[in-house]
Amino acid sequence: MTLRSNSPEIVLNDQSGRKTDNLVGFDISGERVFGSRAAQLRAKYPHRVISSAHQFLGKQFPDSAIENSQHLFPFELVNNNGTYGFQIDEDIYTPEEIVGMTIEFAQNMAYTTTNSRPTECTLVVPPSITQLERQGYINAAKIAGLNVISLVHEGSGAAVQYLRSRLLGEEDLEQYTIFYNVGAGHTSATLTRFLIQKPGKTVTRKIITNTTAWEEVGGRDFDYRLTKFLLAKAEEQFKRDLSSNARVIARLTKEARKAKEVLSANKEAHVRVESLTNDQDFSTRVTREEFENMCSDLFDRVLAPIRNVLERTTVDTSLIDVEVIGGGSRVVKINNLLFDLFSEERVGRHMNGDESSLSGAMLYAATSSAGKKSSFIVKDTFNRAVGLKCDAPEFEPYTFIKPESRYNSKKNLNFVAQDTTICQFYYEDADALSTGILPDINAYEISGFPDISLLSLAEDEPSPSVRVRCDIDNRGVIDCTEANLRVSVIMEPEAEPEPEPEAEPEPEPEPEAEIPTDEAENVGNENEEDGSKSGEEQQETNENETEEDTQDGIPEEIVAETEDSEKTESGAGSTEGSDVEEVVPAVKIRHFELKVKKLENKNELEAGKIHEYRSRLAKLNREDKKRAQLLEIKNELEAYVYATLEFLDNEDAQSVSTSDERDTFSADLLEAGDWLYDDGEDATLEEYQEKMETLRAVGDKIQLRVAELENRPRAAAMFHEWKEVTLASLENIVEERNVGEDERDEFIDSIRELESWLEGKQEEQAAIQLFDDPVWTSSELSEKALALDNKAKRLLRRRKRTPTPSPTPVVTIDGDDLGDDNAGDAAGENGEPLDFDFENIDFGVEDEIPIPVVDEEKPIHEEL
Repeated sequence: MTLRSNSPEIVLNDQSGRKTDNLVGFDISGERVFGSRAAQLRAKYPHRVISSAHQFLGKQFPDSAIENSQHLFPFELVNNNGTYGFQIDEDIYTPEEIVGMTIEFAQNMAYTTTNSRPTECTLVVPPSITQLERQGYINAAKIAGLNVISLVHEGSGAAVQYLRSRLLGEEDLEQYTIFYNVGAGHTSATLTRFLIQKPGKTVTRKIITNTTAWEEVGGRDFDYRLTKFLLAKAEEQFKRDLSSNARVIARLTKEARKAKEVLSANKEAHVRVESLTNDQDFSTRVTREEFENMCSDLFDRVLAPIRNVLERTTVDTSLIDVEVIGGGSRVVKINNLLFDLFSEERVGRHMNGDESSLSGAMLYAATSSAGKKSSFIVKDTFNRAVGLKCDAPEFEPYTFIKPESRYNSKKNLNFVAQDTTICQFYYEDADALSTGILPDINAYEISGFPDISLLSLAEDEPSPSVRVRCDIDNRGVIDCTEANLRVSVIMEPEAEPEPEPEAEPEPEPEPEAEIPTDEAENVGNENEEDGSKSGEEQQETNENETEEDTQDGIPEEIVAETEDSEKTESGAGSTEGSDVEEVVPAVKIRHFELKVKKLENKNELEAGKIHEYRSRLAKLNREDKKRAQLLEIKNELEAYVYATLEFLDNEDAQSVSTSDERDTFSADLLEAGDWLYDDGEDATLEEYQEKMETLRAVGDKIQLRVAELENRPRAAAMFHEWKEVTLASLENIVEERNVGEDERDEFIDSIRELESWLEGKQEEQAAIQLFDDPVWTSSELSEKALALDNKAKRLLRRRKRTPTPSPTPVVTIDGDDLGDDNAGDAAGENGEPLDFDFENIDFGVEDEIPIPVVDEEKPIHEEL
């Protein structure tokens, strides 16, 4: 799915389908296949098709959850340096590589549809994933060359689409809805609060995910139970064990999915598989009652997330709606169980599960990006409690991130320390994790502490404390970004200068005496700078106070803030009756920036490995492209052989070729056809190209002779017609256009030369046999005629000639008519008439024409 013009669009696959199977297959030829082609390959070679690769991200080998579901994975799993790997022939692929291949395949589909290469993406993920799994998704996208903007839970994405499609017209609403998703591998329930208000002219829409629960059971578990049922029926029919036949299991699994869908609308389903084994057909039937009995324990597990949510929430059940999404929710038994918990009118199915979660996630990612103004607010939550432990003195581990904490937020960590400290994040619910998921997340080293012994620490003040800033981004990844140390120090005040005794005026001091004054001024400037800096630090502290400070389990003196003004005023006073005023030192809080370094996590993928996997993926892409070219030219060669053999039997081909030439060429074509299915199976791309060029060198000549039999007369007739029209248009071009006679005659000579060339070539062509190579071709004549036609068009586009302007009339006025005073001005020295400038003639008007006075206060355009 892509997002263009703020509207999500479904990208169709190569089969024009809206949904693509999350499968990656490796054909026996080494070619990678995806989607429907991988599903077809799984029916023949189930061990060569990898499914659900995302479930192996961030898990160590072995993992209890995966080992318990081993029957769902027909492909070979191996221990790859402590993590899971997929064995295909001699190669081992990591989960990040397989997920990266899937993401790249989706990227290529988007490029085909939009004609632009995506650079960013958002992924819909299960709510149960851990930090290592989240980092695995991010690394997989990096391998595919994409940057992950956000990782959105499926329930949160569906909530956004629900608001967009069903609640967009509301202006005052508070609604609670559980988004219940029965997916392929897991089941989740997310309680969401919609709060829509219109306090003013604008409507605020908030989506708050309060509680999420999940269970590792899904539609594929129902498929497996039904597959076992069909396998037992097949073994009963054929009287032999079929459990070790992977191909039989794959075909029965495919039929089990179809039967489950049929049972959603019918009480029984008929199953028939042709040539299941040893060319024997298999047929049976299964009823809905049998299906529900064999899956009775699964139904209890499927309903567990909803029961968990209802136990944890304080909202009355009668006020909660349920929106059912996911393909597994079509099972009739699941719907009946929902009706037992909620009234039937509160259970709705208004959205497609996959499309709604994905479209909502796209909108959520777009509106949460920088520079995007959102029409709604999404508050997604953490689903696991994250604890924190540090090796600082007197530090006790505590819950740093509580369940239902918000994403895209910041938290401050405060503790007492004076030396390098290591902080470790970990999951508190370690017992709920599978054995392949380690409870420890990431560790950070806080270093760069100043030498405390060199500082004048204030007594009765809080000990030096460290504040670490932690960010939780839209992907749910925790990261420590910065840290600083706050120390209360004593600032020694400057002694005031003693007043000078009154005495007689002394002469001005020498220049050297001004030095102490300047130094005093410098000291004062430094004090001013210190005060300014302290003010900036205090302002920064006030800004940070708007963030969430984590103080649970920390002594109060660690997080206490000390105002500079209070420290300056403390102890300041004077003693009555004393001539000497006591100066009390001031206390100031100094901030020291510390270094934050993330320690290496051996469970995370290294940057070098990501580069290695990207190079490997690029190599696989080149090999797949070469295979595609090889297949294309192989099909092209095969089609050329059969088409040319049929062409040689035509009368036109026989008229322009000799029998020996046809027999020799036919033998070469038949040989190429035999080579295609024998030695050509293992031939390289270069060998195919060479074979194709050799055949075309002969076949193209014969095809050219046949084509020119018809094209040459047609091209000659078109040239003569063009010549007559062009010569007619050039008859009056000299008079009508800015074209000289020499230029016109030169162009006409060029036309006559081409006409003479054509007549000569036609005579030479008539003197040779039809099976000889042509003397001239229609393309040669067309090329020469096109050059002349372009030149003719340029001549005809010249400017039209303008008529010669008539001479300007000369106005003469006799000197006598102007009077004696003007006689000298009207005639020259020889009495010849002069030209007059009519624009400056004085007609002798005595009265001055009155000109209206424009009001200066009004603009001219208002008067007009």
